[in-house]
Amino acid sequence: MLSALILASATPALIPLPNQVQWNTGSFALTRTTPVVSQGSSSETLDRLREALALPLRSESGGDSAIFLKKGPGMAAEEYDLNVDSHSVRISATTDAGLFYGIQTLRQLNQNGQIAACHIHDAPRFAWRGLLLDESRHFFGPKFIRKYIDEMAAHKLNTFHWHLTDDGGWRMEVKRFPELTKIGAWRKEQGVEWDYGNLYFPGPGSSAKLYGGYYPQSELRAIVKYARQRNVTIVPEIEMPGHSLAAAASHPQLQCELPADVMAKYLKDSNSQAPSMVCPGKDSTVEFYKRVLDEVMAIFPSKFIHIGGDEVDKTLWHQCRYCQSRMHALGLKDENELQSWFVRQMDAYLASKGRRLIGWDEILEGGLAPGAAVMSWRGIEGGIAAAKAGHDVAMSPTSHCYFDYSYDSIPTSRVYSYEPIPAELTGDERNRVLGGQGNIWTEHIPTPPEGRSDDLSASRRPRGDALDAA
Repeated sequence: MLSALILASATPALIPLPNQVQWNTGSFALTRTTPVVSQGSSSETLDRLREALALPLRSESGGDSAIFLKKGPGMAAEEYDLNVDSHSVRISATTDAGLFYGIQTLRQLNQNGQIAACHIHDAPRFAWRGLLLDESRHFFGPKFIRKYIDEMAAHKLNTFHWHLTDDGGWRMEVKRFPELTKIGAWRKEQGVEWDYGNLYFPGPGSSAKLYGGYYPQSELRAIVKYARQRNVTIVPEIEMPGHSLAAAASHPQLQCELPADVMAKYLKDSNSQAPSMVCPGKDSTVEFYKRVLDEVMAIFPSKFIHIGGDEVDKTLWHQCRYCQSRMHALGLKDENELQSWFVRQMDAYLASKGRRLIGWDEILEGGLAPGAAVMSWRGIEGGIAAAKAGHDVAMSPTSHCYFDYSYDSIPTSRVYSYEPIPAELTGDERNRVLGGQGNIWTEHIPTPPEGRSDDLSASRRPRGDALDAA
């Protein structure tokens, strides 16, 4: 018993735990001169091995005592086999993605240059292994995003859900609509915590001290490439039609048109200069978002594009002549169906470009667009309803997956206990669950863990004059 306890304490923790792990006696000694023998793997894979082990490993054509990377048929896309003995480390896979994950396991096995002898075989259960970061409330910059992707990759998470727009700010350069970043990327300087009562975008020419930032398209493309090299797909989120204050403040023509006294009261009550939702009754609003999506798709090659669709305040739609005219012309019974109609326009447009729409579970209200997938966050009921209706689902309920909640609310043990496939689903319905996702919303997280980033590029810094953002 004592020897078993000693062995257990000496074996490294592997996260996530592989499907099959067999610990053997002995270990492989890793040094700066350990050779790597590549059998069909790419030079990029060798770069990832050097990165993971923090060693300048050299590539050789043969030898017995080495790290062997071998590509061959017979395994799934992200499946790998890892064998370690005192003479060699052998990682086999069918794809570079499989080799990459074998390398990440090797990284965790490395204990001060000693790799415990073992045989590990692993493959992921789910295709969608996601993590969200909200950068609308607070902007962290490209240096932190690369670190975030590195941590995802090390733990075999493969989908970075990048929340780029919301009420707090617009973070993606859109060349067709430069006002989105000239105005919508900058707001009044705020304190440590997010304040919904201070949603104001002064715009160019203001003398206010501004706070915010955005990503130029060149930087976005560089980050997409960086993520791809680490087997991470970036799924961008462009919020619509709600959580759109930054867009509405930048482009007032997107707002509903109401009697002046009605709009004035709404803006006074919301302590803002623009509503948080756009007008789906205007053809120009639909066209605006299609043009935005054109530039999103040109940068992000992901199959899915996230359009949000959550928490839409439909108050103004009740009184907007454009919204009511649209509803009357289409025979829509309420504003939920109006939102559903708007989502269907985006779904059809993305489908025409070979992409798929995904949105939060509110897009179920009023009827779901034909090709849409659902991200279930308000519990699991939305995911169950979508799967039973034949739609794909990513599970992300607040009960287990909201990492901005307190640790008392969601401890690590609760996260690890989560089963993404609800018991209510049977047969083919279970196959509709793409996987799960953790979310980090930043209302109360203004800086990275180590403090404010020093990554103050030309597109990210507090400003005294918004003309600098032009």
